Amino acid sequence: MIFTGSQLRDVLKRTEGVIQLRNQFNRTVRMMSASEAMLLDQDHFAGVGNWRRILWIRPLTMFVALNRGSVNTRRIRNAGGQHIAHPQIREHGPVRPPLAKPATKNGSK
Repeated sequence: MIFTGSQLRDVLKRTEGVIQLRNQFNRTVRMMSASEAMLLDQDHFAGVGNWRRILWIRPLTMFVALNRGSVNTRRIRNAGGQHIAHPQIREHGPVRPPLAKPATKNGSK
C-alpha cells in the first residue's frame, strides 16, 4: 500500500526497524530509522508498506512506470529510435479492438 500525508505519519509512528530511502531510479540511497524518517516533510514523500510498518519511502514527485502487462510491452529504444533491448524480447502489437458480433442468417439481432 502507498501512504502519503497524515497516513504516512501514523504508520511511521508504528514502524520499528529501518526504512529504505529510494531515489528516482528506485534504488536505495540510504537506510534510516523511523525517527529520522519522521523528520522529513511527509507531504513530499510517499511510503510503501502495510498498516504496521513502512518498508521504504520515495519522493512523491518521482514518476514510476508501472508494469501494465504483456499487451503493452514495448522494446527499449535509444534516442535515435533503434531497439536496444535483447533480440529475444519481443514487442507486442497494439491492443486489438473487441470483436464484432457475427451477423445472423435471417438479418435479425
